[in-house]
Amino acid sequence: YRTRNWFSLGVKAGIGWKTRPLRNVLTNEIESRAYAIVTSLLFDMRFSYLNREKFTLYSSLGIGAVAYNSTSGSFVLPILDVTWIGFTVGRSFYWFFELGGGATGLLRSGLGVRF
Repeated sequence: YRTRNWFSLGVKAGIGWKTRPLRNVLTNEIESRAYAIVTSLLFDMRFSYLNREKFTLYSSLGIGAVAYNSTSGSFVLPILDVTWIGFTVGRSFYWFFELGGGATGLLRSGLGVRF
């Protein structure tokens, strides 16, 4: 939701998973697999530096929570996420690329939709 030409509020949601083999120490044979499913929800404040019809250059700050569910247990943690610099290309459906830090990683890219 754009409150000003340079400031907007939004929500970021994500899901990811990872798996790895658990091996026997003596034989090195795979005995089972460990898995983890990670979901996150962030409330995001975006500061736009350059707004064009199909291109936006921005920075953002997000605060939210991450839920981690794995073979060893489940927990929920608060998270903070910063996008130092990012850009979008497109209108309603767009591609984004970001350089940041925090919960969602250093380099991020993907597709998005605006309502």
